[in-house]
Amino acid sequence: MRNEKKNYKSLSTIGLIFILSAASCAHGTHQADSIDKASVVVVDPDSIFTQPQKQPLFPGGEEEFVRYVRKRLVFPRATWLEGSRVVASFIVEKDGSITHVEVEKAPIFDIENSVTAVKDSIEKTFYSMPKWEPGTQNGLPIRTKYTFCMTICFQ
Repeated sequence: MRNEKKNYKSLSTIGLIFILSAASCAHGTHQADSIDKASVVVVDPDSIFTQPQKQPLFPGGEEEFVRYVRKRLVFPRATWLEGSRVVASFIVEKDGSITHVEVEKAPIFDIENSVTAVKDSIEKTFYSMPKWEPGTQNGLPIRTKYTFCMTICFQ
């Protein structure tokens, strides 16, 4: 007899949950019909975009970013090789801060620890940047991956 009452209570609870869920769905469907489906975009707050509607922007613009990097990025003299390419990326967070700096390509030299020195210099430079204006999607700030390419040239 006690088992029958427990089963009855369980079934009642399941039925109530189902009715509430169905009511929520019906209400949501009614609202969805009045919204232009083309304008609805669901964005996971932790997603990282590579091509947002609006790209993140360094304070002062792209030219100022290049000046900032040229002024602060210092490689050990022995690692300099004309035409070497460096590719690095980082995440511009929703608040404009820089995280997850990664050196994707660095010149390989015969000099011991040169790659480590180049990577350390790039990471130090990028992590010390001022906050950026974050990228946006549908007018909301988002996390954006920014890739930076540089070719070493002497003037």
